[in-house]
Amino acid sequence: MTRHASRFSLTRGTVAALTLLGLAALAPTAQAQTTVYNNGTFGTANALTITDLTLADDFVLASPTSFDAIRFWAMDGNPGLLGDFSGDLTWFIYSGSAGSPSPNAIPSTTIVSQGTVSGGAITITDTGSVLLGDPDFEIAQLDFSIPTQNLAAGTYWLRLKEGTAISTSDGTDVSWVDTGAANTGNGFRSDDNEVTPTTWNFNTTSTTVDLAFQLRSSSAAAPEPGTLALLALGVVGGLIARRRK
Repeated sequence: MTRHASRFSLTRGTVAALTLLGLAALAPTAQAQTTVYNNGTFGTANALTITDLTLADDFVLASPTSFDAIRFWAMDGNPGLLGDFSGDLTWFIYSGSAGSPSPNAIPSTTIVSQGTVSGGAITITDTGSVLLGDPDFEIAQLDFSIPTQNLAAGTYWLRLKEGTAISTSDGTDVSWVDTGAANTGNGFRSDDNEVTPTTWNFNTTSTTVDLAFQLRSSSAAAPEPGTLALLALGVVGGLIARRRK
């Protein structure tokens, strides 16, 4: 009995498909962000300065949560989108603290994490909306990445400050836009000491209004290059088996 060698050939279409899979396997993958905590998106009626006033708002995590990006909304009082912004932004995460009128009603003195982001590390997007109907009060969306935060369940406070951690007012006025909706926790707190807040009892403190921000995570990523490469190999194997049959 004469044995015939198995023959295998690929059509042009198959080669093209495998080439695309190979290129996809080698290409870098974009990561998709998801919102893991939403304190509310922006309203159009009020905003409070983060240039010469300390502002913080609480967020409650029901379970351990990881995030590596922050989104919030801001405006200033001059024409143009955030023309007053210095380019530096400092973020702080405080643990909750017992305080009137309820537990965790003010930030503690414990800073869980903090950092400063600058320039191109901050993405500024025009929302197309304005505050109080004034065309000079354009509302911007700001997005920036931070080191991954792995927080246990509990109450925390997010503080945002224009400038560095120790800078004082430069005479401009960049403001954090509130949600214009019912608060989801204790409302925001403020302190007139813009470098080392302690009492959080300045007269703009609110128990009923929230500041607009989201905590976001990029852990939900597109398939890794290795995964795509394995997929390509699987397709090749399947085609070979089919041709042999």
